[in-house]
Amino acid sequence: MATENQKQFLVSIELETFEVHISAKNSTEARKKALDRLSKKNPTNLIRISWPKNRKEINIDEF
Repeated sequence: MATENQKQFLVSIELETFEVHISAKNSTEARKKALDRLSKKNPTNLIRISWPKNRKEINIDEF
């Protein structure tokens, strides 16, 4: 939790759609495989690919 000098913020970072092609028996298995593959990606590379011209979309809301 936040200490007395800190506030809590909700930060949303908008990235472009990330698409992968998966072979699976059903949609549940496909979803699991896609999430597994996404978890192996480097978030810094995804951000760099999504914002090639440095047009970042970051929204910050204070609680």
